Amino acid sequence: MPEGRVARALERWYPAIVLAVVLVGAWAASPLDRRSGARIFTTPENLLQILRQVSEIGLLAIGETLVVLAAGIDLSVGSVLGASSMVAGVLLKDADRGLCDFPYMRGGRVVYLCWQLGEDQIEYWHDIETGFAGREPLDETDR
Repeated sequence: MPEGRVARALERWYPAIVLAVVLVGAWAASPLDRRSGARIFTTPENLLQILRQVSEIGLLAIGETLVVLAAGIDLSVGSVLGASSMVAGVLLKDADRGLCDFPYMRGGRVVYLCWQLGEDQIEYWHDIETGFAGREPLDETDR
């Protein structure tokens, strides 16, 4: 194979080669599980955790790729990431009842604002420890 073709092939496949080397290195350096003797890096739980950790950046990259392919320009990646982080702060407590909690600073401590499906607006709060049973109405200082 001529030298130019090898250089072009290496240039083209360089990211995949680096990824493969990193994965093999992580596998080789991974400690063994004492019970099963398997490498911890390749357990399904660990691989799923890695997937969870990179999914946010992957989704942003896919979205930006589509914007670039459509010949558009979008400089709002940071804004989208910030907004999605805020939405991630919502805690879905009961999907069947549509019960959501939102972290909130009240009187110098963190409490949850509480909203349930069917309510027009957020009108209640509760301590983190008490949950839904400890709901209290918001007063005028909270609005």
